[in-house]
Amino acid sequence: MHATSSAGSSEDVDRSGTWGERDAGGPNERTAVEEYEQLRRELTNLSKTKSKERPMSRAETTATRRTKTTTADEEAGEGQGEQDDDFELGSFVREGYFEKRKGDSSAKKVGVVYKNLTVEGIGATASFVKTLPEAILGTFGPDLYKLVSRFVPVLRSKGGERRALVNDFTGVVRDGEMMLVLGRPGSGCSTFLKAIANNRETFAAVKGDVTYGGIPADKQKKMYRGEVNYNEEDDVHFAQLNVWQTFIFALMTKTKKKSKAEIPIIAEGLMKMFGISHTKYTFVGDAYTRGVSGGERKRVSIAETLAAKSTVVCWDNSTRGLDASTALDYAKSLRIMTDISNRTTLVTLYQAGEGIFDLMDKVLVIDAGRCIYQGPAKEARQYFVDLGFKAPDRQTTADFLTAVSDPNERQFREGCEASTPKTPEELDRAYRQSRYFTMVQEDIDSYEAHLDRTGHEDAKEFELAVQEGKSKTVRKKSPYTVSFIAQITACVKREWWLIIGDTTTLWTKLFTIIANGLIVGSLFYGESLDTSGTFSRGMVPNFDLASGGHY
Repeated sequence: MHATSSAGSSEDVDRSGTWGERDAGGPNERTAVEEYEQLRRELTNLSKTKSKERPMSRAETTATRRTKTTTADEEAGEGQGEQDDDFELGSFVREGYFEKRKGDSSAKKVGVVYKNLTVEGIGATASFVKTLPEAILGTFGPDLYKLVSRFVPVLRSKGGERRALVNDFTGVVRDGEMMLVLGRPGSGCSTFLKAIANNRETFAAVKGDVTYGGIPADKQKKMYRGEVNYNEEDDVHFAQLNVWQTFIFALMTKTKKKSKAEIPIIAEGLMKMFGISHTKYTFVGDAYTRGVSGGERKRVSIAETLAAKSTVVCWDNSTRGLDASTALDYAKSLRIMTDISNRTTLVTLYQAGEGIFDLMDKVLVIDAGRCIYQGPAKEARQYFVDLGFKAPDRQTTADFLTAVSDPNERQFREGCEASTPKTPEELDRAYRQSRYFTMVQEDIDSYEAHLDRTGHEDAKEFELAVQEGKSKTVRKKSPYTVSFIAQITACVKREWWLIIGDTTTLWTKLFTIIANGLIVGSLFYGESLDTSGTFSRGMVPNFDLASGGHY
């Protein structure tokens, strides 16, 4: 399927339906374009099978017959939308499937600017179990105060020992750029991504300014919450839902009523993009329910996040559980989506390969909550070498940058052992005195000048595109895409899927209810109707409480 190259045979590999199953050569722009064209052809055939009313040409009829078997088993009632126009991947990506388009770029494009970002957490080294008197007194005192202060932030206590999880970060990630966040576990990578994604509930305080194309964080939280997404490291799904149902539910809550015909097309496209079409009707599963494999479940999480159609996406170690080839293809997919959809992408990865690192525009290195480098990804390695660190020949750039903050793994160039900064504070100071810190400041000034010069046109187009993507019955300031009734409908349908997906539990509950009903009913058999049967009848409620009220 790929063009044959005399330089090697790795390019001559058919990757159709085998996303991430084996390495197909190093990442390069030409390979990414070939994969893009292959996906375009596959989705073109998929859409043509759904176009039932429009007249088809002879070539279209042949393509429809060729792909008819792949769509014959789709669930009835799952949005068998009729497509009036011929489908191309350009339409799939550029004309309303993931976002509103304006020419060759997305109308939903906003960069992220963060200035003096500091995140504080409350240190808790011990937790004590309450005694009964303490619990009783706490009900009318501290516990009640905590409950009220949860809804009234002004009443929250400012006391307690705090420590900085992220200390004074400043930078910018423009739309269409990818930033790789590196650091040892516990250094603050996840905290930084959560702060950028505006998930601040778990922190004691978040100081500094974070704006999205000029939109302040508080306005984003109130009106555009779904446009900034954080994909956590753990895969949390409903185990009894299959892959198709998982995607359908996610799309039902992010697609207005007028565009519901697009839901099955997007779901099919996501499954083909990530090579999980064969798991369409397989349970997602978990540690207790048998389902897809761990790598496939991770791909489900990635595709479900893309189905949210967010503009700014933060990926927290999304390659965990994936092999090197799968992780590389995942990064390529993010690169393509970032370029075509003008998304702002921030990724934190552990042990990222060189191929993944080459796809990034910027890199941010964190050590104990301090920024020790931020700048172009291609210059990061040389920056630390110039500081005095030794970069082993066979060590990937990402591992080398992470090892800089590890006292047990980093190495120094001969003669630089004493002069090289070692502590997080020294590395932070060295970075702020370097030209890269000045470059970051200039990049922020340039981006903000662009916003002022254009009158924040991107932010206005973003707000207009988000509003046009909502159902008519949704309030203008609501962060939701569909109405409350549509959300209830989607949840009811999901609950029905969960019930029929776990028939063992369903029949067990039904048997328990019937058995308890018969047992309780037998207690009344032969009982006297006068006061002598009062005591035995009074035991029935106790049986109800003991059995958990299942009847």
